[in-house]
Formats: sequence, C-alpha cells, structure tokens
Amino acid sequence: MKIYFLSALFPLATLTAFAADDPYAASLFQKNCATCHMSASQTARIPQLDVLKTLTPVTILRALETGVMKAQAAQLSTYERQGLANYLGKPVTTQRRQEEISNPCPAPQGGSVWKDTPSWASWAPGITNARFQSAGDAGIAAADIPKLVPKWVFAFPDTSVLRSQPAVYRGRVFAGAQDGSLYALDAATGCVHWVTMVQAEVRSGITVAEVAGRPTVFFGDSSGFVYALDGETGRQIWKLQPDEHPAGLLSGQAVRRDLFARRGARGLANLRVLRFPRQRIGHRRSYRQGDLEALHDCRACQAPRQD
Repeated sequence: MKIYFLSALFPLATLTAFAADDPYAASLFQKNCATCHMSASQTARIPQLDVLKTLTPVTILRALETGVMKAQAAQLSTYERQGLANYLGKPVTTQRRQEEISNPCPAPQGGSVWKDTPSWASWAPGITNARFQSAGDAGIAAADIPKLVPKWVFAFPDTSVLRSQPAVYRGRVFAGAQDGSLYALDAATGCVHWVTMVQAEVRSGITVAEVAGRPTVFFGDSSGFVYALDGETGRQIWKLQPDEHPAGLLSGQAVRRDLFARRGARGLANLRVLRFPRQRIGHRRSYRQGDLEALHDCRACQAPRQD
C-alpha cells in the first residue's frame, strides 16, 4: 500500500532549514545576526552559532517574534524571521511528557481508546470535497443546530492565529497550532491525550486514516515537512520533506481515497491514496503545479516523481 502526496507549497512561503539549500537565510544571518552571534569576544550572555543550532526552530522563532530578540528582528518580515528560525534551528520532533501537559486526560482503564462516534477526518468526509455529511453520519439533524451550546473550550498556548483545520476521529480531535504543536484532544471533555511538537507551525489541515489497523495522523508544516504520527500516542512514524526547494511550505490538506493503479503487465493493484494540492514558489520564479509524490504509508519511501 502506498500514500500519494500532491504536496501544497503556497506563495507565502517560508524557508527550509539548511544553509546549502537556502543562501538567502544564510545572508540574513550574516547581515542581521553574525556581528553578535559569531563574535570573537563570545560574550557569555549571547549564544553563539553552535549553541543556536542546538535549539528548535520554534524556540528561535519565539525569541524573534515575542522574546528577547523582538527589537532586533523588527525590521524583518514574517517569512524572513521564519527563514532564520528554520536555518538556525535543529529540526526535531518531540513528544511532551505527561507532566508538562495542562489538563491531561486520565489513563485509559482497559479496552479500546477509540470510540464508535461520528468523524470528520479530512477536509471533507468524502473524496469530492463537498463538505457535506448526512444527518446519520454526523449524529445530528439540521433541526438540532439552534440548540447547540459550547461544551468545552480549549486555549492554545503561544498562539495568536490558527490556520490548521482540525480532524475529528473516533472520539478524538486532532488540531495543529502556530507554535508547531499537534494536539490530540478528547472530543467529549476537551482534555489532552498527547502533544507532539514538530519543526514549524502546522499550516495544513489534519487527515486521519487507518494504516495497518492503526489510526495515523497526516499533516504538513510551514517548513515543508510531511509527518505521520501514531494517533493513539503521538509518536512520530515518519517524517519527510517531499521537496527541498529553499522556499516551501505545506498548507494543503491530504485527501485519502482508493484507486486502481497499473502494476507492470500483471494487472491492477488497489492503492490507498493521500493527495495534497501543490504549488511550488521560488524567489522571483514560479514552478509548475501538480508534482505527484508517492510515499509508502509506514516508511515514507519515495517513488519517482511524476510531472
């Protein structure tokens, strides 16, 4: 079984993490940061480049936008600050410890953690993106809408805007945040099952699909990486950067479907498919849309690109 990503890279693009691929971010560092952070005097209170490269992009971006470096970074654009953070930071995926989570859910007391409840596990319930769900599938009728009242409210820390559409799947709500966190919330109570931090802001919507019988969460971040996390624990299954262009982010959402694909001369193989709409934008140069990436569902093996 394979997963296909038609990766979405939109015009308001951020920059990837490596200087060799991103000379613009390197030049930003030399112009705006190197005087202090590559200083021969090495003042103790100013972290040098080797220290900065041990931090995560999210930590560096927070310092540039709201922390101690806010004044120095004020003249940079949003995407230049993100580019610096991705260039300097160490791209890691980390799971928050239970004691670090506010309002954690109690440990499950035996049985399955998944519930037989209505789901909305992608951009739309079906592959046509009609954004429609029948009353039977939704568990609610149109006449019930005026009776709805808030059941719980969840505040995302260190976040001023949310761009990632959540997914609801079998009793859990999966939502991405501006600080690079992916939350698994309990749909009934709003408590937190787990939190996983990725390299950069989660811009894409969330898609949940079962792989080998286990719910798996797929999404992309604003540094151009695609992730697959275990839906029960938040553990990273794989992480891949489909396109290493120095200006790229993922904001399109995967859609899963079944299709038939030709396998040599022996006939047809039934494949599971995830598609991302994709547009690659480079500095002063645009690229053709529609590149198709084929990723293995568990190991993120990459098949030859079809242009």
